[in-house]
Amino acid sequence: MNQDKLKILSEFFKKLWFNKSSRTGFILVLLVGLCALFAPFITDYQPNVQNLNQSLQPPGKEHLLGTDFFGRDLFTRIIYGARISLGISLFATFLSTILGVGIGIIAGYFGKIYDKIAMRIINLLLGFPKLPVFLIFAGLGGTSVKTLILFMSLFSWMELARISRAETMSVKTRPYIKSAIALGLRKRTIFLKYIIPNIIGPIIASATLLISSMILLEAALSFLGFGVQTPIASWGTILYQGKSELVNGWWISFFGGIVIVITVIGFNLLGDGLRIIFEPKSKS
Repeated sequence: MNQDKLKILSEFFKKLWFNKSSRTGFILVLLVGLCALFAPFITDYQPNVQNLNQSLQPPGKEHLLGTDFFGRDLFTRIIYGARISLGISLFATFLSTILGVGIGIIAGYFGKIYDKIAMRIINLLLGFPKLPVFLIFAGLGGTSVKTLILFMSLFSWMELARISRAETMSVKTRPYIKSAIALGLRKRTIFLKYIIPNIIGPIIASATLLISSMILLEAALSFLGFGVQTPIASWGTILYQGKSELVNGWWISFFGGIVIVITVIGFNLLGDGLRIIFEPKSKS
């Protein structure tokens, strides 16, 4: 059984690598992830230590990407900020996936009233403008990382629920599901053993694409002052600081924005490649 799993993983990574989109996206995401993970070994500076004598130094040998208004090394703040921005985005995506897949499977499997209620909730939430709603969240719970993650999770699961619902409706008509029902297996066993393994491909691809949206959402909210708060380094707070130094410190917003663009492109390419890889299996 272990050999079978290894063979499946080996074939998957071969397809991942030989697909141009997924390979490019994987490399970009891997590079950003490794920089975030090994940040203390990459730079000798600290992200929040100020040195006003080095304020607004342009990119150079001593400071690769320059410094900000408080003399903090921008390269250091970007790679440490990756930990915050990616951590928030990944955790929010994980919670959204759990919520969306759970609701989608229940709606798709049981149908009837469950499906109607789920679709009404999904359509209602899709019509809500996120920013005004987050202002209410911020007023009730404060502008904390927990509030940010909770908000991002509660308003980002709907597309995953739709995909899970559609895939479940397709899978539940297959003979092995009918056989499992006839044998009297519990619903939880059917979900975990037969439904989820057969719909996991499209879910992984969609969740990967969702991460890029989460990164942009976190950056936008932090840029507006509703997300991560300074002096904590995140990509959104770096952009927030850079907007006041567009003339004398153009490199702050420029390099902060470039990293966000590269990472979002990486996740989009990876997700698009995964969608292509998993597409034949989801239709079989």
